Amino acid sequence: MVTTTTPEVTDLNSQRSLVAANYPGTNRCLKMKFVLALTFFVFFATPHLASADEIAGLWIYESFDRPAYGVQPLVGLFLFNDGRFVHQAMHGSEPMEEQLTDAHIGRYRFKSEDIVQFDVDTGIVVNPAGESLLSARSNTSHDVGYKVSGDNLFLSFANGATEKLVKVPNTKVELIDLERGTLALTDRHFILVTEPEGGWLAGSGRYGKTGDDIRFEAMRWFEVSDGKADYAADETFEATFDGNMLRLTDSPGFRVSR
Repeated sequence: MVTTTTPEVTDLNSQRSLVAANYPGTNRCLKMKFVLALTFFVFFATPHLASADEIAGLWIYESFDRPAYGVQPLVGLFLFNDGRFVHQAMHGSEPMEEQLTDAHIGRYRFKSEDIVQFDVDTGIVVNPAGESLLSARSNTSHDVGYKVSGDNLFLSFANGATEKLVKVPNTKVELIDLERGTLALTDRHFILVTEPEGGWLAGSGRYGKTGDDIRFEAMRWFEVSDGKADYAADETFEATFDGNMLRLTDSPGFRVSR
């Protein structure tokens, strides 16, 4: 009978070599376990980016709900497209001149399966009934809860408010960057958020375009200048756009940002 004696090994590298020599499959098994562990970590540590498809596209506001006020109408549009967003909304109660309205442009990214982060490039909140009429928002970030249920999108904010939106079918999206704002165009709808010198101008609704002529049929529209806000509902605004400059009647032009 032949007796094999395994020498005592104290060096760690020598131990590893000895194990590999006597058990050839050990290294392969350890490598497989490592790959599986790494795959498991990446899968569960990475945010659920597929959720991006759930909110991408155009949504129309329906209502907002705050515990202290109940459900109230909300009018406007919200567009999510390839990590960018544009929105304009106005509270739909009466009298219109006393309602809060806001508009923002920026970027969004998902932090989890139910939290989206809005990184606001620029935006404005107009509150005629508040202590301050205007509240500008630039270079701010906000974590917002979201849930998609069928054709409905629910956005939940830190102040306890929840907004309800309904999906609007569309087949094309065009985001036109202006020097001081953004014009978003889909098949039939528009969102305009601009910051002219000394004020703001924003609106959303339907539009029609013939050549360079654009007809904005705004659900809601507001202009802010000299510390005063002017609102409009269900009105039409004529404009021209030649690919280089957006010009509105009685308003300054907005050059396309290259």
